[in-house]
Amino acid sequence: MAGDLIREVRRGTLTHLKADPASVALVPAPNMHPSTTPPTPSWPFSRMDSFQSTALDVSCGDGAIVTFQLHAFAKPKMQGAVVLDTAEDQASRMGTAFKIAIHNKRVPIDGGWSARLKVRSVRLLRDGDEESAYHAVLSVEARVLAA
Repeated sequence: MAGDLIREVRRGTLTHLKADPASVALVPAPNMHPSTTPPTPSWPFSRMDSFQSTALDVSCGDGAIVTFQLHAFAKPKMQGAVVLDTAEDQASRMGTAFKIAIHNKRVPIDGGWSARLKVRSVRLLRDGDEESAYHAVLSVEARVLAA
């Protein structure tokens, strides 16, 4: 029995994103967090949450389908009182970079398996906690089949 594989998918996805040059160019690797962020995170930053696992029982093995959300948070880039880049544009670029980094990719996970990641949707919205911030939300599905 493979278990729920949430921990393995979370760790594998985070490792993969931290190794992706386009993603790290927009969100520094130390600012990419698992489910928990520091009380005052450095902007821009990302985190993952809302993990759910469904057993995948097939004749040749077992595994899981793990779904989760990947969030990318941004504030406007300022030079004095001048906006150099809007939070909305930054969050949009971050969401796009994350999608390109993980969509239809195989990510190695603990146990010698791999997870096939698919981005099901990307949303861009104003952040409810920070008036001037935006964030992208990617809905992701990871399919893990353990032989």
